[in-house]
Amino acid sequence: MNMAIGFIGLGNLGSAVAKRLQSMGEEVLVWNRTKAKAEAKGFVCESSPKALVQKCDTVLMCLFDSKGVRDVLSMNEGLLSANLQGKTIIDLTTNH
Repeated sequence: MNMAIGFIGLGNLGSAVAKRLQSMGEEVLVWNRTKAKAEAKGFVCESSPKALVQKCDTVLMCLFDSKGVRDVLSMNEGLLSANLQGKTIIDLTTNH
């Protein structure tokens, strides 16, 4: 059984990557600061980064900058508040 891929950040690049993964038959779950934006693009949006990583072994982040990455990692219910053993977090952010 394949586990869903998690995706955080649905700007122009993030949306393109997440949609490409979907087109390849992957189940993609997302978290986005603006839930309505994610749902309007056809994605299932989780309630928090922590909730997302609990359902996925791999999470990709495509955020605007280092501050955005820090926020997603350390916010209340952020990625670092979850048990990350056996998880893979991939940061695609290019503006560090």
